[in-house]
Amino acid sequence: GERYIPLAFALRLAEEYRRRDARKAALLTPREAEVVKLVARGGSNKRIAATLAISIHTVRAHIRSASDKLGAGSRIQVVTKAMQAGLLTRQDIIG
Repeated sequence: GERYIPLAFALRLAEEYRRRDARKAALLTPREAEVVKLVARGGSNKRIAATLAISIHTVRAHIRSASDKLGAGSRIQVVTKAMQAGLLTRQDIIG
């Protein structure tokens, strides 16, 4: 048979995940958050570097750092986890 999780427990669990994600997001520097936002808009490393007047190496470092802090394994996961943590809104992505 199926098992059900009591609603109160499910809500507490969801809140704890939200808090954990928010704590992770708070660890991002303003520049890391800015780079993640540009990644979410589909920017390549080269385009992000030009937009922010930094090197491609620095862009990669910011993405790698944000990825580590958010527990992401790819650019797509960085964006997804940033959205889940409330770091990015739909408006941030579409500009």
